[in-house]
Amino acid sequence: MKSDNINYKSKPHTPSILLIEGLWGTGKSTLISRIRSRYPVLFIPEPNFQTSRIKKNISEWYKVQHQNRLKTALKYTQNGEQVIMERSILSNAAFCYAKRRKFPSWFNESKLLLQSVPRLHIVLLYYSNKQTFKKRVRFIKDRSVRRSIENNEHFYDNYIDFYKKIGLNVISVKNHANFSFSKIDSIFKKIFENKTRSRYKEQIHYCSSAVVTFNKKILILYSQKHQQFTLPQGHQKSSESSIETIKREVAEETGFTDLNVIRPIRTYDFRFYINGGVTRKSVICYLVELKSLTSSGKSMEAHEAYKNYFVDRDDALRKLNWPEDRENILSVQNKYLI
Repeated sequence: MKSDNINYKSKPHTPSILLIEGLWGTGKSTLISRIRSRYPVLFIPEPNFQTSRIKKNISEWYKVQHQNRLKTALKYTQNGEQVIMERSILSNAAFCYAKRRKFPSWFNESKLLLQSVPRLHIVLLYYSNKQTFKKRVRFIKDRSVRRSIENNEHFYDNYIDFYKKIGLNVISVKNHANFSFSKIDSIFKKIFENKTRSRYKEQIHYCSSAVVTFNKKILILYSQKHQQFTLPQGHQKSSESSIETIKREVAEETGFTDLNVIRPIRTYDFRFYINGGVTRKSVICYLVELKSLTSSGKSMEAHEAYKNYFVDRDDALRKLNWPEDRENILSVQNKYLI
């Protein structure tokens, strides 16, 4: 593994594919959110067998998903887009290696595919010591993964060792108590400094989201369809201001109408591919305080079904699915939450 050694294997202006790998809880989502807010990249999220309701052959399912995701990333780069991916086929192989200290039989074929990718960069996030990792294991949602780690004293060392032995250029980043992602911004400037021209048409949508508080608790929504937690948010109508949008969205999604919009927290953009083109969402997030729990009833569209939960800050940070939502909460001053 190398600390900051970026080798370009193709001609200038070829878009990059960046793989963010690493152990659970090391900050992959936070780093991805930071990169997406600074560079015009397309993000391919990590597949999730639970939300996809996969019951059998989970490891094989992940392998197929990762292979298809890499093909998608290559398609994006061929159309001029820079790409960032949360985990890849390397995660599958690293997990297998960490359990048995043996490369899976299928890995050589996957490695050859990765080696053929122009401008492929791999960042590995890991803990400064095994003890910190052991403390974080209890937060892993997947029971089978948690048991595999708890029953293997050498899992952590094997996992790190895998990335040292795969023969690919890996940028290793140690996450410790005083670590800040701002210290490694120069790495991503080098990766994404190439100016590329996308062949996709881009549409922009303006949106509002909110960190909604009541009695020092945060209101988060659970989507029964997607089986994940999110903050209230939605698209701005042409006739609305961003404040009017978030008032409407909070009322529709939560039922609460007795509220006060305190101030904007932050603004951010992110891009994704859909229906043959690129959509850019420009989001402004507000801090909203409920004055009471007076409810007029939810007014959601047919495809929406949310449950309200009031939780403390730490619980919200653990439960929320999207890194942008977690960043919004981290931007709120303590006096509103503690």
